[in-house]
Amino acid sequence: MTIASDDIWEAFLQFEDDADVYDVRLRESPVWERIRVDVFHQIAVAYGEHESTDSDTEGSSRWDKALHAGKAVLRGLGRHNPYLTGQHDLLVVGHQRRKQFEDGYWWDIYTDPLYQALDLDVLHAEVEHKGGHKTPAKTSGVRYLEVIRYLGYLWKEIGVGVDEVGGEELDEVRELERAVEAYFDVDVQITDLVRSLFTVREPAITLYTALLRRVDPSVVVVLVSYGREWFIEACKRYGVPVVELQHGVVHPHHFAYAFPGDRTKENFPDYLLTYGEFWNDVVEYPIPDERVIPVGYPHLERRAAQYENVATKEQIVFISEPRIGTALSRLAVRLSDLTEHDIVYKLHPNETEQWRERYPWLTEANVTVVDSDQPPLYSILAESSIQVGVGSTALYEGLMFGLETYIFDVSDTSSTDPLVEEGYASKISSAGEITPERQLDAEFEPHYFFRLGSIARIDETLREIAETHR
Repeated sequence: MTIASDDIWEAFLQFEDDADVYDVRLRESPVWERIRVDVFHQIAVAYGEHESTDSDTEGSSRWDKALHAGKAVLRGLGRHNPYLTGQHDLLVVGHQRRKQFEDGYWWDIYTDPLYQALDLDVLHAEVEHKGGHKTPAKTSGVRYLEVIRYLGYLWKEIGVGVDEVGGEELDEVRELERAVEAYFDVDVQITDLVRSLFTVREPAITLYTALLRRVDPSVVVVLVSYGREWFIEACKRYGVPVVELQHGVVHPHHFAYAFPGDRTKENFPDYLLTYGEFWNDVVEYPIPDERVIPVGYPHLERRAAQYENVATKEQIVFISEPRIGTALSRLAVRLSDLTEHDIVYKLHPNETEQWRERYPWLTEANVTVVDSDQPPLYSILAESSIQVGVGSTALYEGLMFGLETYIFDVSDTSSTDPLVEEGYASKISSAGEITPERQLDAEFEPHYFFRLGSIARIDETLREIAETHR
């Protein structure tokens, strides 16, 4: 089947309907919801709509992976061992990517503002990011989940007591793989993916359940629920409610959250706490509307107040992302020849290590490239007057600082199209369309996107959830 690259999102949803993918189960567990994001990502990479990641191309042998897993497990057996704890009201699985701030500490920007402001009885756990953990962490008593994540993997590799998935029980999965290949003309190794994930499912659930018994929380909080389905399944079996804090842009093409029509996801958090009312309506979530609760974004609220008196310059900031960095960086270079404004190009954390090789034209242009957390993003936004990007969360955050906003129509812009539709931004296709004299068509309403009083709202909401499920 021939599909235009800009139609693959709609084609993917149509394929789901045509192939009845949600009916496929393995050992009484739904298959498609567990692999949906991974499968679409591989299709999008093949169609040039997503950038490939390290995990797409890594060629480590089983021995290398087992060695890394062994080292990670050993690292988590000491004072960071999640099992070496008592009971806590909250078990929080934080975001794996931390940011270093002026105090020298590495913050989990989604949870540390809560910990600093509230007296919470919490055990905070996290998984490694790029092979390790950032220290010193602002979070007290961080526990590492590699001891669970990789013990399950090693358990599978050793094979002792593990019921390997295979044989006839994978027949429906093989049929699903053939259907995907025929529909999209893309070879996605679905059978191997499912075999790997489901063989480790019960060992992982067993280890997570042991942690839940140890901590016995009233509520579990997660950042980034997709990829943590076995943990969420363990929580549901244990009977503890799972709450997800929004960590980024949600949009109709984000298939970890968008489940339109009668689509569903069994191993989805019980509650989703969003930044504001806007995010409640942007997609159909696989949980009832009353469990999608707007509470705000503590980190943004805190940092915006810190920079509210910063003077604005004639400065244009480009917000980069790996998937569109090549085109966006070229646009920044072209604009630098057309304007007297200063041009700042803010790289995404995943671009900082190789940007000179990927975007060599930036090195000789009249453009300031920011390839670290210094200066902080919000400092750049506060002193800028215009922002340009495609789909980054930072574009929404920039509106809090009153920036004129341009959406570069170079790729999928579904995450920021609502800003254009409601008059908060303009869509462009060339550098010449960026005009500093442009006026917003709509007055930005911060409460609609980011409710204020976020810390108190989150505290109250978590307490209400705990009481409801007591």
